[in-house]
Amino acid sequence: MILKTEKAIRIYKGAVIHEGAEIYKDAVIREGAEIYKGAVIREGAIICEGAIICEDAVIREYAVIREYAVIHEGAEICKGAVIREYAEICKGAEICEGAVIREYARIREGAEICEDAVIREGAVICEYAWICKGAEICKGAVIREGAVIREYAVIREYAEIREGAEICEGAVIREGAVIREYAVIREGGEGIAIHNSYKYSSGYYYDLKAKAIVIRLGCYHKTLSEWESNFDNNLSEFPLKSELREKRKYTYNILKKMALRLLAPVVEEWIKKGIV
Repeated sequence: MILKTEKAIRIYKGAVIHEGAEIYKDAVIREGAEIYKGAVIREGAIICEGAIICEDAVIREYAVIREYAVIHEGAEICKGAVIREYAEICKGAEICEGAVIREYARIREGAEICEDAVIREGAVICEYAWICKGAEICKGAVIREGAVIREYAVIREYAEIREGAEICEGAVIREGAVIREYAVIREGGEGIAIHNSYKYSSGYYYDLKAKAIVIRLGCYHKTLSEWESNFDNNLSEFPLKSELREKRKYTYNILKKMALRLLAPVVEEWIKKGIV
């Protein structure tokens, strides 16, 4: 039941509009939604049942805020963006045109989600992180403080991008991967990181310049052929037959197996499409 229609604004029964809120023509405020003082709902925006729009938040033209989502103080949802059920957009965050924030996702203070980015179910985007145009953050992934996810990068399910890390254009971070603080994953790369397997952190990725899969053990970044021809390149720290050397070899074998199983098919597809 529509409670009030004024200048083509549709406000449904049970909605609460606080004094000082601004609602423009063709906006729709559904049952149980609550719009606080200083909030701005622009033309054609839809605020669904039980959604909460807090003080000074701005919902721009034709954006959709789904059931029971919460838009906190000063957050801005830009034209055509969609915030799904139970998602939470925190203070000062900005969601740009065409972005989609799915169920139970949480966008924290000061984060920015750019055009056509997709944040999937349960993902968490922390303070001042920056998700660029067309990027996709999959189910349960966590993007921590100040991290940058560049254009069309993909962060797969339950991966974690730590503070200050940068994932560059077109990179793909696979399921459950952990990218450490202030790391940089370059264009077209596909990164997996392993921690606490041996003395140092390790991982693998595709190097566009070398056109080869690279495995990183500590500070050594070498292609598979380079590792196979000279694995024991640090005998002073990892003597033959030592436990440390065996743990290092075990970590290398896991990374090699993962890279050949997960990354190699992707690289083949890139080559077919002329990407690399």
